[in-house]
Amino acid sequence: MTEAFKSTITWLLVGTVGVFVAMNWATASFTGYEYLPAGNDSFYHARRILDTYADPSSFYEFDSRIHVPEGSWITWPWLYDYALGRLLRLLVSPESERTPMAALVYFPVLWVYVTIGLILAISSILRLPRPLQLLAGLCAAFLPLNQLLHGVGRVDHHFMEYTLVLTTLMAGLRWFDSPATKSRAAFLGFCLGIAPGMHNALFILQVPVLVAVLVTWIRGVIPGMRSMRYFAGFLMLGTLLVCIPSQPFLDGRFVYYLLSTFHVYAAFCTCVAALTMSRFPFSIKQLSLLAATSLILLVPMVSQLHLASDFFAHRVARLDNITEARSMLDMLFSPGGLGNLTERYSYLVLALPMVIVGLLIRLLRTREPREIYFSTFALFGVPLMIQQIRFHYLGSFAIYLPLLLAVAALQRRYPARMRALAAATYLLFVAAFHAPLEARLVPNLRPGLDKQYQIVGPLMPALADLCREEAGIAYVWNDTGHYVRFHTECSVIANNFLLTPQHSEKIREIDQLATLSIEEFIEQRPDIRYVIAQYPFLLYFEEDGSVRVLDDEELRAANSATPLMYELLSDPNSEDFSGLELIGEVELGTAEGGATISRLFKVVDPAASPDEERDTSSLVH
Repeated sequence: MTEAFKSTITWLLVGTVGVFVAMNWATASFTGYEYLPAGNDSFYHARRILDTYADPSSFYEFDSRIHVPEGSWITWPWLYDYALGRLLRLLVSPESERTPMAALVYFPVLWVYVTIGLILAISSILRLPRPLQLLAGLCAAFLPLNQLLHGVGRVDHHFMEYTLVLTTLMAGLRWFDSPATKSRAAFLGFCLGIAPGMHNALFILQVPVLVAVLVTWIRGVIPGMRSMRYFAGFLMLGTLLVCIPSQPFLDGRFVYYLLSTFHVYAAFCTCVAALTMSRFPFSIKQLSLLAATSLILLVPMVSQLHLASDFFAHRVARLDNITEARSMLDMLFSPGGLGNLTERYSYLVLALPMVIVGLLIRLLRTREPREIYFSTFALFGVPLMIQQIRFHYLGSFAIYLPLLLAVAALQRRYPARMRALAAATYLLFVAAFHAPLEARLVPNLRPGLDKQYQIVGPLMPALADLCREEAGIAYVWNDTGHYVRFHTECSVIANNFLLTPQHSEKIREIDQLATLSIEEFIEQRPDIRYVIAQYPFLLYFEEDGSVRVLDDEELRAANSATPLMYELLSDPNSEDFSGLELIGEVELGTAEGGATISRLFKVVDPAASPDEERDTSSLVH
């Protein structure tokens, strides 16, 4: 068999293993009668994708049905949702009787073949022996973090961000392995250019590339001037290709959280720095001039970088309550922290301190451009992965690839013990993945992959019917905003877009409304047509990791800052409900007989007769 044939067979086999692991999330998407997105943000992605599928010309970057009454720009760029909407239209004809969601939910699953193919390609470029390349692919297939990206219904854009991280790593390794090759330089530049089309923040992938160029410049092994021109030219080309269709760019906006002139300017700064280093040999004078030029170029970006720091520093409202915004250290020092951490990252995460030290030592010692690039890229991604769970795809490859590189180095040093080292490595990795994999192979997942969906999901069909008859504003918590947008034609005040000052202001707005009485609420916001009441604090997490529902006294105390919610979840026959019609409710069954955890109301004329018959048919969960 040829090497190419062996590589293809390895890719198909390991990719199929990855698909099998990702398919274990089926219960998070398929309820037995419908397909749901998996994860809060996936609901909004699915809505925009399905709208594009139904009518590509109706694709929107500004949504008037969120953050009402003013609406807001969607902080996710156009490329991902638009491309999936068009692809879905090719796979499932709008005229057919098939539901497009049945195809959409499996797209992240099948994309496993792409990301595992990239890991195998990276392993090959790093000169790992074939058995270790196979192990690298299996690590990618079994890593719980990647199951989180590729699970059924996980149509969030994170798996595409992961793809672009791996593509940038692979393309950079190929170029730094042969610095004079123009096509490799152009490919890396183009990948970096189109990356912000999938997510605005991916312009930061230019940083580790630029740092690697800086290190090779100082070491005297900088890529040639001609190949650097191709890198810079295709970086600008790719950036313009994704920015020109973006309305914020056409409007001349300069904000990092929208695909705008900011991204073109960031690419321009990268090009200036890279071309400068390739044009002039390293000297203290040239380094000083480069530093001064870079500082001047950064001046227009300072305000935007400060705004971006709000997300990293958790200064955005509600961000502390979002699981994906937690740090690894926060998870580690929480109750059950070590188990939760290793279940998500595998036991290999415990070797991260050693990996970081090893990468630093290698970066300081090596003069090999390819090794400089890999070490720089890994040292860039690992701190971000540690800082927030949400950034794990930036550094998850460093959980296992540096360790495999260390094993390969030992095999070269002790060739007589190569097989013994390979066997020991496989046993070590089996031990590292056994417990996390066992917990993830047969998961008991909630539909929608969010406990909030269990609280309000059963109310969505009734709300959808109401909004179909008479669309209006639905007052819901921000965690419910994406669900309302996916299931109905109604608008919401806030959702889980937690990035801009407007987003924080809308969170404060719904919080303020929750402090009112029912009469004050109706008087202050006559534009609100529907209300979903739910307790902000419903569950109590014991120190041993168990969970229980708060009793009535605890509910009142825990939700004292939101008296409106407590009042709406009390006796539905109370005269205090004048002006509201109870449509449905969700009950949580307990040994004591059940507890109402959410209710759907329609705002009606307060002057209506109190004896008028109401539809109080409950939706019980």
